[in-house]
Amino acid sequence: MRIYKEQAKDRHTTHWDMDYLSRKEVEKLYTNAAQAGKARQTRRRYLAITAVICLLILCAAVLFLLLR
Repeated sequence: MRIYKEQAKDRHTTHWDMDYLSRKEVEKLYTNAAQAGKARQTRRRYLAITAVICLLILCAAVLFLLLR
């Protein structure tokens, strides 16, 4: 009976980690995920800034060549 209940619970529960992991383990998982998300966001921002700077340099070079 218990095995059947666990299988049914696995099929119908989306947040299984809350049921099977300790509170400490769950907090560690969510903290690591949040830190990884912040790192990705920071990399995206630097990439966007770099892309904008490159486009500005390219536009300045094209204008320089056209107005020459």
